[in-house]
Amino acid sequence: MRAQLGAAYLRKTLEWSLKALGTDYVDIYFIHWPDPAVARGSVDTEMLSGAYGEEAAMLGRPMDELRAEWAAAVPLGRLAQPRDIADAFLLLASEEAAYITGATLRCDGGTLLV
Repeated sequence: MRAQLGAAYLRKTLEWSLKALGTDYVDIYFIHWPDPAVARGSVDTEMLSGAYGEEAAMLGRPMDELRAEWAAAVPLGRLAQPRDIADAFLLLASEEAAYITGATLRCDGGTLLV
């Protein structure tokens, strides 16, 4: 639900920005076509740190050790940073992606490939 609200907020923000610029693309790109989406992997945030803490406590292991294991499981060797996910949304919101509709951009560091 939270991701849907975030996507809706991004969509409205882009819509308002384009309207402010006086462009007619709003009706074409944001209203009639299915939106592209971003499918993310684990993102290194406070919420994920809470999960590290809970798992570390259950297993009796240091939190940093578990975080390193989770990062090592990602083919790129690190967890995503919030900026990585934001950049994916910015790409889809850019003029270069104007012809992309209904696609899902995987932003998971290659995790799905493993």
